Amino acid sequence: MNNLSQYKSNPKRKYPYNKYSDHFKLTCVLDYLENKLTYKEIIKKHNVGGKTTIHNWVREFKKGKFDGVQTIPMTYKNQRILALENKLTTIKRELKQTKVEMLAYKKMLEITERNFNIKIKKKYGSKQSES
Repeated sequence: MNNLSQYKSNPKRKYPYNKYSDHFKLTCVLDYLENKLTYKEIIKKHNVGGKTTIHNWVREFKKGKFDGVQTIPMTYKNQRILALENKLTTIKRELKQTKVEMLAYKKMLEITERNFNIKIKKKYGSKQSES
């Protein structure tokens, strides 16, 4: 029975069933356990169905289901790609934090200008007065 017929036979199911290889499952589990990726990051990186799927794979791994499955050794290129993906994730997280801090500073300036009736923000492009 293929994925589509399973989907049609169970109309309550939102998405068709997917069949993943043990190697693919192990790759996702190792990303979670060794590379410390979150479920959401693994879902995005590997296009996996959902958190419960990965959680079940991790539980199966801990029970020893994937003991005979061999992982493909990482080549230098794959290691480099993985390192760059991790660096990108870190940079995105830092950028998000910086944006939050910037918004907080802007709000503090607005409140200070309003409460003390002074202009703190410089208007760029305006001519400076000669003293």
